[in-house]
Amino acid sequence: MNTPCADLDNDWSVTISLGPRDGQVCARASMPWRGRDVVGVGLATSDELAVSRALSDLARRTMTVSVHDNIAASG
Repeated sequence: MNTPCADLDNDWSVTISLGPRDGQVCARASMPWRGRDVVGVGLATSDELAVSRALSDLARRTMTVSVHDNIAASG
């Protein structure tokens, strides 16, 4: 099986924490990025969905900043 991007050497780590919140699961995904911690959160009735939402929120936050920086750099 050919795995895309198999020879990468720049690792990033994401810390995921879970806990109860108002009868649901609250997930927090955080990672150090550009000298600070960036955090995404998710709330759901299952661990898996809460984590998925937190990772999605984290991705949205980093993408927003990256797109803004790319636009600023190009124009």
